[in-house]
Amino acid sequence: MKVMDISWLNDIIVWVGNFKYVGMFLAGVGFFMPSAAIALVLGAIEEESLLGLALVGGLGGVCGAALLYAVGYYFRNKDILKYIDGKKNLLGVSKKSYTKAYDHVVKNGLLYVFISRSLPFVREASSLIVGYLKYNVVFVFVATFVGTVGYLYVLEYIGLKIGLNVAAIMKTTSILNMSMLLILGVGILIATHFLRKKH
Repeated sequence: MKVMDISWLNDIIVWVGNFKYVGMFLAGVGFFMPSAAIALVLGAIEEESLLGLALVGGLGGVCGAALLYAVGYYFRNKDILKYIDGKKNLLGVSKKSYTKAYDHVVKNGLLYVFISRSLPFVREASSLIVGYLKYNVVFVFVATFVGTVGYLYVLEYIGLKIGLNVAAIMKTTSILNMSMLLILGVGILIATHFLRKKH
């Protein structure tokens, strides 16, 4: 039986132990950081500072979201509308359906941003999309902050309960990743179903 390489997790434990608040800030930012593992480890070693660490992670989440929002805003809808109106509309999206989708995301944007904070890669995409759609930046940052703090605090609490057990942290991280992929897959199926219904 092949033994799984967990040296990366041991490295995270050592690094996070030395740079607690910096580690949680980076976990909040995201961008391919192992956020779940960092929060679980910090929960296991920093029982007295769970809320403070989660708040720092929330600030990191806002910083990461601000960068992605700015990129999305740079490519805001005037560019896509020109593309949609053009002769080579490879997306097959009409101006009318784009406008409807825009209104829907603007209406439900806060909930979308809030929920997406617990889904790796989706959280980055959500910040790009709301920037692209010029969603109210204050609302986006509030939803990002609250969603990130809640997500990281729950992970820290789980880490507190399982302790600094490498096998348990690996198992929990795997379960979280599988759950998030399942949620994402179900979300895509539901969205596809509704899009087909509309056309």
